[in-house]
Amino acid sequence: MTRIAIVGASSEVATDLIDVLADRGFDLAGLRVLGDASLAGEGIEAAGYDVRVEQAERGSLGGVEVALFVGDGTLARLLVHEAHEAGAIVIDATPFSRTAGAPVVLPEVNAERIGQLGEKRILAVPGPHGVGLAAALAPLHEAAGIRRVVTTVFDSAAVHGREAMDALSQQSVRLMQGRGLAEDEFPEQLAFNVRPQCAPADGEGSSLDERRLVGEIASLFGDSIEVVATVVRVPVFAGVAQAVWVELERLVDTEEAERLLREGRGILLPEAGKAVDATGRGKSFAGEIDDDAYADEAGEDDAYADEAGEEEDGEPIGERTHDLLHDEAPGPVEVGGSEAVHVARVRADRGGVAFWVAFDELRKGISLSLVATLEIALRELR
Repeated sequence: MTRIAIVGASSEVATDLIDVLADRGFDLAGLRVLGDASLAGEGIEAAGYDVRVEQAERGSLGGVEVALFVGDGTLARLLVHEAHEAGAIVIDATPFSRTAGAPVVLPEVNAERIGQLGEKRILAVPGPHGVGLAAALAPLHEAAGIRRVVTTVFDSAAVHGREAMDALSQQSVRLMQGRGLAEDEFPEQLAFNVRPQCAPADGEGSSLDERRLVGEIASLFGDSIEVVATVVRVPVFAGVAQAVWVELERLVDTEEAERLLREGRGILLPEAGKAVDATGRGKSFAGEIDDDAYADEAGEDDAYADEAGEEEDGEPIGERTHDLLHDEAPGPVEVGGSEAVHVARVRADRGGVAFWVAFDELRKGISLSLVATLEIALRELR
C-alpha cells in the first residue's frame, strides 16, 4: 500500500482522481484528501471508498509517501516543501511548482526526466490546457520539428470549478425563461456567450491562462517553439477543445500528419465516416442519409433542397446541411470520460498543419496526467 494524499482538489476532481487511482490498481486503504476550510468535513465517495476531507494545515502531511496537489496553488504554496522534506514524492498540477522551478513533465512528452530527479522529488505537470495540446504536439515535433503554434482554447466552466459551473447553469435557466441577469449577481454573462479571457493591464496583452500555456509548452519542448494562445470562455459545462495550427521545420502532407498523430501516445483520430465515443471506439453514423427523401421532406421552397442539382460555392446544395448534422470531429460532450486526446480535422497547408483537439479536462487533463506520472515516479524514484 502506498500512502497517498490528494491536496487542494474540489470534490469533483477528488472523485475523478480516486476513480483513476483505483482503476490503475492502487490500494487506497491509506488515502487522505485534504482541502481548505470550505471543504473540510465533506465526504467523498468514489470507487468503493468513503473519505472525509481533512483541513489542510501545516504538519498535516506526516507519514504521507505521495502528495498530489491540485487547485489554484494556495495549498501547494503552504505544503509542497513540507511534504518534500518529509520524504514524499510530490506531483503538483497547480501553478506553484511550475513557477518555482520544478521540472515540468508529461509522460507523452518527456517521461525520462522523472528518473533524473535524484533527491529533489518534486514534479510539476501542466495544467489541463497544456496536457491536451502537448500530447498532440509531441509526435509532430519529434518527426518534423515545430517552430510555431497558434491555438484557440475553448475553455469550459469545469476548469474554473463548481462556482463557474453553477453560474453557467443559473444563467442558462434565467435566460431560457426570458429573465435578465442582474449585473451585481452575475458580472459576466457565461451562458449563450463567447468571450476571450481578460488580459491584465500590464502591456503584455495575454491572460494568465495564456501565459501559463506558453510557459508549459516551453518547459516541455524548449524555448525554440513560439506559442500564440487565445483562451476563450464558451458556454460548455465540461470538456476542453482547441483549434490548433503548427508551423513545421519540414513539409508534411495531410496523410503523413494523420499517421504521425495516430502513432502518438494517448491520441485517437476518428476513422473516415465515423465519430468517436467516450471510450475512444469509433461508431458509425446512425443510418444512411436518403438524399431523395431528405429533399422531399425539405419541400420545394427549402433553400437546401437539391431538386435541380444546383451548386453554390462549388458544393451541391444540401451537402452543408448533412455536414452540420453529422460532424465527425468530436467535441467536449462526445469525449466526456475518455482518457485520450481526440484529434480530428487534420489538414496540411503550406508550411504547417491545422487540426482540432478535444479532451476531458478532468479525466485526461488532470487525473490521468497525475496518475501516469505517479506510476513512473514510483518505479524510478524508489
